[in-house]
Amino acid sequence: MRVSSEAGTASPGAEETLRKGLQDLVWHLGRKVCRQGRGNDTLERDGELLRAFLRSFEVLGDVRGLADCYYHLGNIAYIRSDLDAAAEQYRRCLTLLEQAGDRPGFARACHQLGMVAQKTGDHAGAVSWYCRSIELSTAARDAVAVAQTSHQLGNVFCLQGGFEDARTCYGVSLELSELHGDAAGVARSYYQLALIAEARGDEGMAGELYEAGRSIAEPAGAAAEAVRCLQRLGRLAERAGDRTTALTCFKSALALADETALEDQAVTAASAIGALYTQMGEAEQGLDYTLKSTGARLAAGAPPNRTDAANLRRQHGALGPSRFRRLVSNRLHREHALAILALVAESSAIAAGSG
Repeated sequence: MRVSSEAGTASPGAEETLRKGLQDLVWHLGRKVCRQGRGNDTLERDGELLRAFLRSFEVLGDVRGLADCYYHLGNIAYIRSDLDAAAEQYRRCLTLLEQAGDRPGFARACHQLGMVAQKTGDHAGAVSWYCRSIELSTAARDAVAVAQTSHQLGNVFCLQGGFEDARTCYGVSLELSELHGDAAGVARSYYQLALIAEARGDEGMAGELYEAGRSIAEPAGAAAEAVRCLQRLGRLAERAGDRTTALTCFKSALALADETALEDQAVTAASAIGALYTQMGEAEQGLDYTLKSTGARLAAGAPPNRTDAANLRRQHGALGPSRFRRLVSNRLHREHALAILALVAESSAIAAGSG
């Protein structure tokens, strides 16, 4: 289609339409990357698309478009744990946003640099970036951003053992999230406040806070937050010796995680259920869940964790070698079954040698 009377020259209206169309595409692509996270199997292609859009914005001289591309490229690098690359992209984004005078965007980039610093163990750097982000978001009256960054700042204080400062941050996040109807944000704040109560030995208060988080998150469709609260409720019940309640919590967590494709959470819940059934003397039922957990780990290229490895040894001992081998071979495909049987055989040989 011809957009102007002169070849190779777009009319101002056509150029603006192109610019807005590209910005919309980048926005949708960025949402997809953030929403799917590590579960996104098209990150490489998404990165290629963003780099193509980057070149288009360079031609158009669109500073905000360039900044958005660098921001989302930073997110892709962060998801891949390439933290040096993520920091580089976020800093490029910051430079452009400062040039454009975009305070809310600048605050978001500061937040992400805080995330990078936190993940690398630079807690002082994380606090500095988060505080700068909160300052800018407050000036821009962006309460949602203040809530999110205050929550992350609380996480850093928790890592440093500063529970009172963390409680203050989570309180701010909770209040602002409630004000704006952000159920997931409310649930996350309750979850973190519960962790602090648990760390201080107040398991009764922790249980109330986890349940409050679950009861808000689940009806609102905030599955990840609901599952995390259910997992902790299960752990509290398990420590209290209430295995029935623990099983109920873990099974609810597993069902919700499976339903919403939260693979890591599903693996954790299945592992816990397998351990509980094994402790209760129901080794075959326990094996079903332990194999769900170990099968998922093996499929992801990771070995069974210590809990699952210990449970497999116990289940092998309770069921006997022949029955254990038959059940494992029936429930997993050959490669994974052989890996499990080799692991148990090696563990048994080591135990026999040490005896």
